[in-house]
Amino acid sequence: MSSYRDPELDDVLQDDELRRLAAMLSTVRPAEPPLDEAFRTGLRRQLMHEAWAISEGRDSWWRRLFAPPGLAWAGAVAGLLLIAAVVVYMTSQPPGGFTTVVAQSALDGKSSVALAQPIQVQFNQPMNHTTTEAAVQITPATNVSFSWEVNTLVVQPASGNLAPNTQYQVTIGPTATTAAGQHLAQPQTITFVTQPPTTTPTPTPSPRPSPTPVLGEKQLATLA
Repeated sequence: MSSYRDPELDDVLQDDELRRLAAMLSTVRPAEPPLDEAFRTGLRRQLMHEAWAISEGRDSWWRRLFAPPGLAWAGAVAGLLLIAAVVVYMTSQPPGGFTTVVAQSALDGKSSVALAQPIQVQFNQPMNHTTTEAAVQITPATNVSFSWEVNTLVVQPASGNLAPNTQYQVTIGPTATTAAGQHLAQPQTITFVTQPPTTTPTPTPSPRPSPTPVLGEKQLATLA
């Protein structure tokens, strides 16, 4: 029993028996009511539901990935990436790839080509300079010199200029070979026309004024 005594209670309760009874009542705690079984079951169900939600949130990314819809989307993305890689590879290849030798020039099919314009022939792969230069034929016959800029053959007329108003045909014969020894499948010809010659305009002669006769000279002529 507790030794604590309430002074106000001592003043009201003068009887020792009443004091003892009051002390006993103050130490007694009411019993807790029993929990409802339905409430306990509902609380357990709610806790389990929240636990499953937390667990699924942690590993849902790989569960969704390996689920049938996730696998389908992953396959579609992989297919798109593969197609994009093939397209990029194909577009980055030079014309004809590396199985066919291709020669082309920006002058092909042009007219009014400048007379001082060098003839540039681009190849789609490294060429053997010696065999390629020997395979070049130019019509009309022109003395030229050769130089190379990576895979571009530069043909420069020895005189410095092309003939005016002339159709040129530059043919690369099949004896030209690549650096790996591959021949051209067939001759490749580049055709263009140079500009007409520049004409210097003839200066127009300025009119000369006729001399005005002097009056005194007329009189002298009459007197004579």
